[in-house]
Amino acid sequence: MPQAERLFHICRRLNQGDRVSVRSLMDELEVSRATIFRDIELVRDRLRTPVVWDAEDGSYRLEPQEGPNARYALPGLWLEADQLYGMLTVLNIAAAVDPGVAGHYRKEFAKALKQAMARHDIPGYGLDRKISVELPRPPAAAQKAMRVIGPALMLAAPIRLWATRLAPEGEIVIPTELRLTAAGWILEARRPDLPGGQSIALADIARAEPAAPGKPPD
Repeated sequence: MPQAERLFHICRRLNQGDRVSVRSLMDELEVSRATIFRDIELVRDRLRTPVVWDAEDGSYRLEPQEGPNARYALPGLWLEADQLYGMLTVLNIAAAVDPGVAGHYRKEFAKALKQAMARHDIPGYGLDRKISVELPRPPAAAQKAMRVIGPALMLAAPIRLWATRLAPEGEIVIPTELRLTAAGWILEARRPDLPGGQSIALADIARAEPAAPGKPPD
């Protein structure tokens, strides 16, 4: 396990209020006693973490902070250059494949990664131009509908969907799966009041809206 991951694990355990023994850390991180001591020293001296040794029960803990709501802030996630490259590459591929489910969140994450690379002088090597995925894009109406379908898919929430072969006034469905096939994107959905499900081509979707709170299924 990389050192950055070990340090994050140690800080998280301490921040939970746990009393952390050297033996438990050795077992969890699968490293030697000497490595644990070095990591604890780095956490305490380099990261300014108020960690102290409790001789009574042979464990480390965080020194109580002043103030009724004082709490040590867990350090952020540390990534090495190859990890940044891997994450940025996956995001670039996802950008080409994504039918509109998480565009905003993906862009914000990619922005944060690029800012981290810039701060540490890690070149990007033009990853977005070296890996290309070409797929037919869903119609504009379907891409707009995905702004509603995406969150509903994640939360198993009902939506009202207008699409070919559905009722003209739309139908209340719960999205269950979004699949990319050779024929294009397919949305699997089920009616809350009926068993089984149905497959709907994303290209056939015209509109989607959140189901009105408390509205009974059609």
